[in-house]
Amino acid sequence: AAASNCGTSIRDGSYTSNTAIGGKYSAFGGAVSVWYLAVASNCRTTISAGTYTRNIANGGVYSASGGAVSVWFHAESSHCGIIIDAGIFTNNTALGGGGNAYGGAVNVWFHVEASSCSTSITSDTYTHNTANGMEAGAFGGAVSVWFGAEAIDCAVDMTSCDFMSNHAVAAGANGGALLVNFGCIPTQGQAPTCPSSQRTHLLVLNSTFSYNTASSLGGALVVLGLGNTSNTQNSLTEFMIAVDNCTFEYNHVDSTGGAVALVLAALTASTVRFGHSNFTFNSAGQLGGAVAVLAPLNAGVLQQSSYTWSNSTLQLNLVGANGNTASYGGALAVDASSHVGLQLLVECLEATENAARASGGAVLLVATPAGNVHSSFYKCV
Repeated sequence: AAASNCGTSIRDGSYTSNTAIGGKYSAFGGAVSVWYLAVASNCRTTISAGTYTRNIANGGVYSASGGAVSVWFHAESSHCGIIIDAGIFTNNTALGGGGNAYGGAVNVWFHVEASSCSTSITSDTYTHNTANGMEAGAFGGAVSVWFGAEAIDCAVDMTSCDFMSNHAVAAGANGGALLVNFGCIPTQGQAPTCPSSQRTHLLVLNSTFSYNTASSLGGALVVLGLGNTSNTQNSLTEFMIAVDNCTFEYNHVDSTGGAVALVLAALTASTVRFGHSNFTFNSAGQLGGAVAVLAPLNAGVLQQSSYTWSNSTLQLNLVGANGNTASYGGALAVDASSHVGLQLLVECLEATENAARASGGAVLLVATPAGNVHSSFYKCV
């Protein structure tokens, strides 16, 4: 039966040293797990002002989702929402055994089609949370939000949050603090079949990310804007990422995107914007000491030879980058070698004392052929 006009509200309270243990199945929510198993319409989950400490979702030989809190929409959902407000999340762990770990503190998952659904996270503090994938992958050291299939008119809004010393741990660990996925996640050797998303957005405002770490992508933040990577023309449409008035400092990744990694396929009428934000002393072992933008990979191999950006722009406006380091692109690295039509607009990038061990002490822009990318740099006034 379908669920409609329903809700779950959890307010205040202290949740300490609780454990969800996977046996025959995966583990969900070390302290709190909310499931919508049937088709859901106008359903909301509100989690407000609680304290969550040392909770564990232990997947055993399976995956683990949400060391403290897991919210899962298993079937189609419309006009549904999750609100997490004024919570304190400390030392929680999602521990995957034979499967992945999602969200060291919080995991939200829209498993199939979602329309007009939202996730709002406001005034939360996340400290020393870990997504540990053991022998598999890890996604979001503190928070993971997934749209596993088509998403239409959906939003993830994060305001006035503090992420400190969270970690995504595994050989393939992504998003030391936060990971947001829009679209399909390809399985090696298999083409994803879901359609692309429309009018979805991620907004991160007035938040601080410091001392977070990951091994593969994004020491602090990863956005996967993959759409349907089996079809280069099936793009994310009217898609937006906006990061404004945020601070990223001392985050580290072993590979790509010391603070932020954006993995973006084809985009149509879309905008990716960083404004009025500062990136200080972040580091990457390979690409983009502060920010890296690249195309989707599957086991290190491009999904397609090219992805078209149509009427879409990557913007940096009034951004400060100081003391960031990488092998390629000490502050910013844009690998557009597989993007066609990418528009790069940089308005007042104040880059000082960044360093690259190989190429691009401040900025590295890879465009092959050169006509793939249109870039404009404007001075500060």
